[in-house]
Amino acid sequence: MKHKKKFAWSYSALKDYEMCPLKRRFKLDKVPTPPNKYMDRGIAIHELAEKFLKSELQELPTELSQLKAGMKRLRRVGAIAEGQLAFDRQWRPTGWFDDDTWFRAKLDACYAVASPVLQIVDFKSG
Repeated sequence: MKHKKKFAWSYSALKDYEMCPLKRRFKLDKVPTPPNKYMDRGIAIHELAEKFLKSELQELPTELSQLKAGMKRLRRVGAIAEGQLAFDRQWRPTGWFDDDTWFRAKLDACYAVASPVLQIVDFKSG
């Protein structure tokens, strides 16, 4: 008996599928994506933002200077960089790789506003 490949949806998976179903298929099949300067820039900026929020960098990198006030505020409120959320089909929290995980979200940054409200931040470098 052949088993179906199990996967969980994420926001980026949905956006990939809406843009191009074949692009989503390639990602599921782990077909390598050719590098390009725009993707490299976005990855580098995200890494700098993560390191700044985790206080691995004391000074704000010049690449993030246009976001200075926002980045400093995120660090001041204790924002979590690269937070992960996973839910089952009933929207109950699960582990990232649990068998019943249906939806995953990796957050660029998030912080508690007031229980149970979570502010989610998505960095865009384009």
